[in-house]
Amino acid sequence: MGDKQGAIADFNSAIKINPNYAQAYGNRGIARAETGDKQGGIADLHKAADLFRQ
Repeated sequence: MGDKQGAIADFNSAIKINPNYAQAYGNRGIARAETGDKQGGIADLHKAADLFRQ
């Protein structure tokens, strides 16, 4: 559904502006996993979880 690569680019921009934006990491993780980048998706979801815990 939708432009996953465009969404990933948008999340990259948001993370560049605010490296502590947990929701952007989470959403990018989902998008990455849906495009076949399972390892990247998992890494982003772990980063999001770490930031949410803080």
